[in-house]
Amino acid sequence: MIYNNTTREISSREWDDIFQTLNLQEKLNEAKTIVIKPNFAAGTYADSQSHVMTDLALLKSCTHYLLEKNHKAVIYIAESDSTGYGFAYLKFEHLSLPQCLAVEEINRQRIGLLDMTRDRLKLMEDTRYRWFKSVDRKLFLSEKLLNADFIISLSNLKSHAVTGYTGACKNLFGCLPDFDKSHNHTHIHQIVHDLVLAVNPDLNIVDAFYGMEKNGPVQGVDVDTGYRVCSDSALEADIYAAAAAGFKPEKIKYLRLLCATTGWNINIRPKISNAYKKPLYIHVVKNTL
Repeated sequence: MIYNNTTREISSREWDDIFQTLNLQEKLNEAKTIVIKPNFAAGTYADSQSHVMTDLALLKSCTHYLLEKNHKAVIYIAESDSTGYGFAYLKFEHLSLPQCLAVEEINRQRIGLLDMTRDRLKLMEDTRYRWFKSVDRKLFLSEKLLNADFIISLSNLKSHAVTGYTGACKNLFGCLPDFDKSHNHTHIHQIVHDLVLAVNPDLNIVDAFYGMEKNGPVQGVDVDTGYRVCSDSALEADIYAAAAAGFKPEKIKYLRLLCATTGWNINIRPKISNAYKKPLYIHVVKNTL
């Protein structure tokens, strides 16, 4: 199910609406470990206010809500290395994490930073995989990530030089523990397909307030389209968010692959559920790639 958020600052009341609408409240309450996977591409040098990466104000708001609603869970902010010496631990340092979240002293011990490149790894296998399906292609992911009781993906709606569009599904590419991910770009659609099946976040947020058009995901033009898409399905979130931004979901290969695997009809737009009934502000992003 889709929840469309059209307010930049999400109140505790609207966070409640999001979790309740998506039937996630009980699972959140019972969780002992929660992992939040933001998009910190270029996080070692980019301005924290840039639309290149996840809005830190959104990350802060989400973290505070989780601490308020679940009084026992450990919350990890998770990231891995990026191409060009983009070490995860340097991203955390550059973005002043976790200090910038302004968590009260009583809760600071419940906030952790998860370096998914240097965490203990676990082998993931699935007969539905498109790329990681042979002896020399094995999918290893962070053990803490896979053992988490609740996973949240915080992504930006952006154009992408390789995949055309990036959002909830492509954000999981950042879960790969590889030191240099550039060699994966030749088969990125199959890899994203496999990662969505392996990680399967409980809550997927595509932030189009922090959007990017033209030469994304790092060198593009920042754009605010006035909405966020929330879903319990990364695939569903992307089909709706991409269509709302002017992309054709059926033209995005990893979305086609996931629909073929899951049986989802890519031509059916998800039904929107929003307690405030605010209209969606549609900004057409011209995909010139």
